[in-house]
Amino acid sequence: MAVVLQRAVGIAGVLVFLLVYAFVHGLVALVPAGLVNIPSRRAHAHWTSAAHRPEFNRRFTAGIACLGGVLFALLSAVDLDMAFTQPGADAGALSAHVGWFVVAVVAVWIAHLLLWTLRVPAE
Repeated sequence: MAVVLQRAVGIAGVLVFLLVYAFVHGLVALVPAGLVNIPSRRAHAHWTSAAHRPEFNRRFTAGIACLGGVLFALLSAVDLDMAFTQPGADAGALSAHVGWFVVAVVAVWIAHLLLWTLRVPAE
């Protein structure tokens, strides 16, 4: 019974993730400029202006899509690793490195996001 519940929760999580992932562009476009958090006032004024907001939406959506794809692949690999690990056996070899991989991917993504949002292109 526990295995069935675990699989059902896993499938529901994947479906919710795919649903949010499918509508991320529309969700980013709905966020008002006042709720966009960019640390630099100059960069915030630039990226949230009417002239540059479509480019901001495109770049931010692409970044979320990239991060989402990497994390989805990672979670799929972990799920497969867990599915093929025998009951009572040690956790799979992949499971030991999952946390550090997630931290590294998220850190690189945040650094990239900050670099392009804080830099205001010359007009």
